[in-house]
Amino acid sequence: MAQKLPEICNQTEDIKIREKLAFVLGQVNRFDDAITELQTCISRVPDNFFTRNSIAYTAYNSLYAAKNREIFLNGKPKKDRIELAHFHFREAQRLRPDGITNYYRQGMLYRQIENKSVPAMPLFLKAVENWDKLTPDEKKDRHQQRKNFVKSLYQGASLVLEYGSAKKTLKMIKRCISEDEKSDYIL
Repeated sequence: MAQKLPEICNQTEDIKIREKLAFVLGQVNRFDDAITELQTCISRVPDNFFTRNSIAYTAYNSLYAAKNREIFLNGKPKKDRIELAHFHFREAQRLRPDGITNYYRQGMLYRQIENKSVPAMPLFLKAVENWDKLTPDEKKDRHQQRKNFVKSLYQGASLVLEYGSAKKTLKMIKRCISEDEKSDYIL
């Protein structure tokens, strides 16, 4: 892009274009190209939440694509991609500590991709805690994150049960069923 449109790329105007391009590239499983575009954005504006969120999601999504055998990613490249996702999830959480989705997705990265329950549990619980702290108006404004709140309730409850607290699990599952009653995100 820099060679064809230098007048745009010499400013920060290309960042939004690169973010959109990266989204499209990720949707067609060109994850490496998407990550390259997002890394360019991050090198120029390191504290951009949207870019950090996007690169974390792209890395995460590529790992699910590999798990589903849509792409090949194994060995060191897979390990590097996991580290990339974790790093940018943490950066996105630093920039927006009250988020829900980045905590949920990082929890799923640990649980589903790495088979690590222990570090996943506090991430699911943090997503639920963050949702609970929102005012009704904030919940309305951030309604798109509700799905990941409900899924965090479910994932968190299953891990709480795995580590021995049936009473707390029952409470969380009842809440999950109640919260999911009209949406069917889980059930």
